[in-house]
Amino acid sequence: MTSPSPNPVPLSQWFSPARMSRYVGHPEPEKLYLWNTRLTKTYLADIEHLEVLLRNCIHDALTSRYGDRWFDNRRISFREIAERNIRKAKSRAGGRQAPPGKIIAELSFDFWRYLLTNYYQASVWPQVEKALKKRPDSRQQFEGYVDIVYKMRNRCSHHESIVQQHDIASENTYLDFVDNAIHMVADFIDPAAATWIKKNSQVPTIRAQRP
Repeated sequence: MTSPSPNPVPLSQWFSPARMSRYVGHPEPEKLYLWNTRLTKTYLADIEHLEVLLRNCIHDALTSRYGDRWFDNRRISFREIAERNIRKAKSRAGGRQAPPGKIIAELSFDFWRYLLTNYYQASVWPQVEKALKKRPDSRQQFEGYVDIVYKMRNRCSHHESIVQQHDIASENTYLDFVDNAIHMVADFIDPAAATWIKKNSQVPTIRAQRP
């Protein structure tokens, strides 16, 4: 006598049909969904290391030119959105006179990413470029790699799927693209840090477990 088959897990009911549409048709949709969840969390660990590395690099670079409260220095003409981010960071850190380190820690990845745009070519970029241990070909190249990581970080933080069920080759190409961007940004800042992040990354292990 055969045992009854277990009832299928109602993932679409719990997490919405639109969200689960990426996994429909896979022999084991539940396993693929759980793999995607593990992989995005694993990427966030690597991106966390990189974000702290990047913000410290930019902070140190701007401190050497404008002082440790460079975010208050009028010689840097911040865009209004950056000014708002700075005000919010000060508020969360305890007020306008909070220590610079606390304020810096409250500034989000998007703040640092947009300090690398063309708008800050003359004020921020020359200082950052001098602080890098390896020089990129251009500001645009460095910004481009940071933007790839930034967009991946947003996808993972917002619990978006990175699965391309019907085009695994494209999925692998995209993930290789992200892996390379993480490595390149860290390598420009400090090759030893890039090596450490890669050595301690669990991304290759989780990627290899794709159902």
